[in-house]
Amino acid sequence: MNHQNNYVSYSSVMQLIPKSAGNDATVFIFSVIAFEIQLKIFDRHPNSPSRERIDVCMGLLEDIMPLLGSLTPIFKVINDEIYRSIYSKSLTSSERNPYIERITYFSALKDVDESR
Repeated sequence: MNHQNNYVSYSSVMQLIPKSAGNDATVFIFSVIAFEIQLKIFDRHPNSPSRERIDVCMGLLEDIMPLLGSLTPIFKVINDEIYRSIYSKSLTSSERNPYIERITYFSALKDVDESR
């Protein structure tokens, strides 16, 4: 799944943590801050639903899942179901990177309405 248009990966944000911040509590705090930073996209895209907002939400869900321990497999099933429910099965060309992608159903419907 690709959410690169509007999402900065958790791992890239976590690389900013100083090497000296080795304890779990500090890493947890940095994790929370990294996730909150990602949600700031909502300030730039206040209308819901939007592709930008859903890209961030799906990216955050993917980043949070490995941190859930034994709940990870359950959230993987939930994540996959949400993804299939939101994104079309067909690849669609786009004017922005990645240029060919699976778009959200609400974006496809909006495009149909605008073309009428």
